[in-house]
Amino acid sequence: MQKRELSPVTNLVIKIGSSLLTDGGSVSYPRVERIVDAVARVKREVANISLVSSGAIACGFKQLGFTKRPASI
Repeated sequence: MQKRELSPVTNLVIKIGSSLLTDGGSVSYPRVERIVDAVARVKREVANISLVSSGAIACGFKQLGFTKRPASI
C-alpha cells in the first residue's frame, strides 16, 4: 500500500460526549479545563473548529434536582 500525504486540515468538528464533561451527574471542571486546553492547542493549527456536545442535559442534571433519568420529556 502506497502512502499519500493528506491536505492540511482547515475545518474540524469535535464531538464531546456527556461522560467526558461530567463526573457523577455534575460538571467536572477539571475535565472541561483539559478539553479547553486541548482545543486551544489544536486551534493554533486549524482555521475553523466546531465543538459539539451532548452534555448540556448531563451537566445540569443535579442542578435541576433529578436523582434519576426522567422517563419522558
